[in-house]
Amino acid sequence: MMKTDYALPDISGLLPDRPIAVRHPGFADRIQMPFLALVAALVALGTLWFAGPGLYADYRIKNNPVEVSQAYIADGQCKSRKFTVHCKAEIAYLQGFEHRSHKVDFSFMGVGSGDYQTAIVAEKGHPDNITLSLAIDEFWNRVIGFALLVFFSAAGAVLLVLRFFQISASLKALQEPARLEPIWARITMQQKKWGKLRITYTPASGVKKGVGVSVVGKTETLWTHDDPVHGESFVLAVRHPEARLPVMLDEGFERLELSHEEANAARAARNALFRQLAAG
Repeated sequence: MMKTDYALPDISGLLPDRPIAVRHPGFADRIQMPFLALVAALVALGTLWFAGPGLYADYRIKNNPVEVSQAYIADGQCKSRKFTVHCKAEIAYLQGFEHRSHKVDFSFMGVGSGDYQTAIVAEKGHPDNITLSLAIDEFWNRVIGFALLVFFSAAGAVLLVLRFFQISASLKALQEPARLEPIWARITMQQKKWGKLRITYTPASGVKKGVGVSVVGKTETLWTHDDPVHGESFVLAVRHPEARLPVMLDEGFERLELSHEEANAARAARNALFRQLAAG
């Protein structure tokens, strides 16, 4: 008998040799993905909108700084938030005979909080462009954090959109019956979310890979094969010739349009394979 990944039995003849329709693909999160992509894009745009001008103003100060002796911090503090330090302060200063104030608010990557030694600096020739020397000292740290947040938020939005179209294209292809190829899929993650079991899986072998995420419905029973030697679990799946994502199967093969007799025959064939595997 031909073996596949981790000596899994050959299941190529498990299903009837005819075009079979997929009744229920079970793909998860397709509806939420456009909303999540929009949220990620708004995070990227919001970061550009709120942090970009402040960084540009501080860049100008950094290139031409002058310490402002006739200024003081009216109120200020720095707080640690996980791996970042967030600082805000109100600077009071005198311009001519007029008392003015300017609020600064910035974050940089770091741990710990407490007292920071800082002075007040402004851009030479532009006294209203004023900030703390701490903001200038941590300028490149702030730029890196800013760039990372914008990049990962934008990349997340793009990946979510691509994933949405990948699932949509697979669903469209699955509307047409075809000769389905039974394959083994390795379970890479299992989690309970909103009371439902979510399975992340990927083909155990083959050139055309595709990571699927499936929700196991309340009326469905998940069938898995555990490999005790390697500590991994596998499920049965099928690959449609035109779909980019494989469809995970349930214990009763009810996700496929099979007759009662065909489903019983598929279950019997699967069970016989594993009786032979257990017998050595």
